[in-house]
Amino acid sequence: MSGPGIEGETAVLAGGVLAHQHLVSLPAVAIAAAVGSFAADQCAFTIGRHYRDRSYVQKMLAKPAAHRAISLLERFPDRFILGIRFRYGIRTLSPIAVGTSDIPRVRFMSLNAVAAIFWALLFTTLGYELGDGLKAVFRHVHPYIHVLLGVLIVMLAGFFALRLVCRRLHHRSAPQAAWPARVEAPQ
Repeated sequence: MSGPGIEGETAVLAGGVLAHQHLVSLPAVAIAAAVGSFAADQCAFTIGRHYRDRSYVQKMLAKPAAHRAISLLERFPDRFILGIRFRYGIRTLSPIAVGTSDIPRVRFMSLNAVAAIFWALLFTTLGYELGDGLKAVFRHVHPYIHVLLGVLIVMLAGFFALRLVCRRLHHRSAPQAAWPARVEAPQ
């Protein structure tokens, strides 16, 4: 999911690396990633489906990213759903946008399951295959880990502070947009 400090891909890649080190089971990591990703998108779809008229959903759908998501959904509904996990910038609100459309729940659930399994296998395998390379890199970095962690913490704190300031400034200066109409599924 997009938005939190750690993206889903990062956690799944890390799980693959841990599986490479024999600290966890590779199939368990892939299953957990697929189930978690599937469940998160089903929840977001349900929010869009049942709460599409609520102000918080309408506020999300008024953003330019939502307009991009809806436009892609209207043109390529199945491909859009299959690719939701790879649509950075519109990742989080995409399943909500699909929920506001007339796409049947079973259709979304089926495509979401296929996409979640593919995504989980891809990133788990990448993490697993990167295991040796990352181990070699960290072996050389080990003497400097305290300095690197300090720099990383300062950079993350600065990033989140800047993001918070930008959001507040954007929120104050953004004009109120008209709410998008409900998306109709192509026949």
